[in-house]
Amino acid sequence: MNEVFEKNLRKLQLLQLDIAKAIKELCESNGIPYFLIGGTLLGAIRHKGFIPWDDDFDVGMLREDYERFIKIAEEKLDKKKFFLETWDTEKGYGFPFAKVKLNGTRYPERNAPKNLHQGIFVDVFPIDTAAPTKRKRLLQLAVFQVTYKFYIYKKGYVPRVLYNKKSNVKWIVAKIMGAVAHLVPDSVLKNIISKSLKFYNLSSGTVAVNLLGAYGYKETCSKEGLVETIKVPFEDTEFAIPKGYIEYLTNMYGDYMQLPPVEKRYNRHGNYDSVDFGEYS
Repeated sequence: MNEVFEKNLRKLQLLQLDIAKAIKELCESNGIPYFLIGGTLLGAIRHKGFIPWDDDFDVGMLREDYERFIKIAEEKLDKKKFFLETWDTEKGYGFPFAKVKLNGTRYPERNAPKNLHQGIFVDVFPIDTAAPTKRKRLLQLAVFQVTYKFYIYKKGYVPRVLYNKKSNVKWIVAKIMGAVAHLVPDSVLKNIISKSLKFYNLSSGTVAVNLLGAYGYKETCSKEGLVETIKVPFEDTEFAIPKGYIEYLTNMYGDYMQLPPVEKRYNRHGNYDSVDFGEYS
C-alpha cells in the first residue's frame, strides 16, 4: 500500500469506528445485545482494533435482537448524520441485512449499483439458527443462495469476481439470472430469502450461523457462545464480543492468530478512486 492509500484507509476506518460507536450506544441504551463478528472480531482479538488492511466493520445480533434494532434505529438513529439502509428504506438495495451509512460521505462498493446511498458504512448482520444436519444445511444454503443471487442480480449487483476480471461466464450468468428474476415480484423473492434464513429459528437447535457473510456454514458458533458477551479493547474504545469467540474464529479461520501471507492482505469492499470524506476530510 502506498502512503496516500494507507492514509485514506486509516481515515475510512476511523469514520467506520464512529458509526460503530453510534450503533453501540443505541444498542446499550435500549438493551439490545450485539457483538463484533467476522474480520472485525478477528481484529479485536489479534490487533486490538482494525486489521491493518481491512476496510469494513461488521456487527452481529441474534435475529430477534436484530429485528428490535431495526425498529429502534428507524426511530432513534440520528437521521441528519446517518442513513439506515435496508430493503424497506432504500428501493434497489439488495442485501437482507442492514447498513448504517454516514451521510455526506462517498465510498461506493465495487459490486453495487451506483444509484444507492454511497456513504461510508458499517454492516449489521442477523444471526440465525443453523440447520441440524449436513444434508439440511446444504439444502438450506442452496435455496438461499440461488434465490439471493436472482434477487441481487435483478437489482443490478455484479458478482465480485467480475471487478477482478476473472470470469466472463459469471457475467453472462448474472445477466441471465437478473433477466429471469424480473419475471418474479420482489416480494416473492424476498419472502423466500427471509424464510430460508429463518427456517430453523423456532427449532431447538443450539448452533447459530451467519449465512449472509462470505464464509457460509463456516461462520458458526454455539448459541451459548454468542448469547454471553464480554467487552474487549478496540482502538480507543471497547466493544462486546461473543464469549465463544475462540470457537467462532477457529471455525472461520483455523489458526486465527497467524497472519496471512502478504499477498493475501487486501481489502475487497470499496472503490478508493471514488472515496470522498466530505466534511470529515
